[in-house]
Amino acid sequence: MARPKSVNLSRLIKSSSCISKDKSNFIHWAKDHSNVKYDRSREEDLENYDIACVGPCVQDNTWPSYLEKETNLTCGNFSQYGIDHFTVVHNAHYILKNYKINVLILQLGPYDFLLPKRDKINGYFVHRIVTPEDNLVAYREWCIKNYSLIRKIVSNKLLALKNYCDSNKVSMHILYTDKEIRPYPALQEHVLPIYINDFDKSDRQKNFAFGLKNILR
Repeated sequence: MARPKSVNLSRLIKSSSCISKDKSNFIHWAKDHSNVKYDRSREEDLENYDIACVGPCVQDNTWPSYLEKETNLTCGNFSQYGIDHFTVVHNAHYILKNYKINVLILQLGPYDFLLPKRDKINGYFVHRIVTPEDNLVAYREWCIKNYSLIRKIVSNKLLALKNYCDSNKVSMHILYTDKEIRPYPALQEHVLPIYINDFDKSDRQKNFAFGLKNILR
């Protein structure tokens, strides 16, 4: 089934949606697309990282920054606000191919039933995040009806990511925000037995990073 066509494209272009020539590019929501950095932990992206974290959490004092302090390793926070599972894995592919990293940590949030909305306009790909509260009712309903298909798409992308990591000697780990999220069966060996479901409390973030450090040893 084809995705519903977009409406109001002019609003999308003027919004903070990601606009790029290549659909494999990193999906971000910065309004200035001329000079975008992806690591939220520092002023400029590095070329090499000990650990790269990709997920939906972007607040100050996040667990990636605490993890860097706890381990004394370079830890990049390649996260975007509220992104779905597909976008987490999509962005992880980009990170692997454009930076040198040793450890990849994926944080999968609650939106396993959504895909980013993508339109092609004048040769450009326009990505827009979709959340349960979004006003894109028809598209959201399409996602819900095609939940099994979306899960299969994400699972295949995860397997491709795992194979890439194995081939390039990158250690891959998966975090779920809470125990209620349905796991991806083929990737169970990479799932860490630790959860974080309260992003707004810095003490929870700090304790989570400390626990994660002990698991990664």
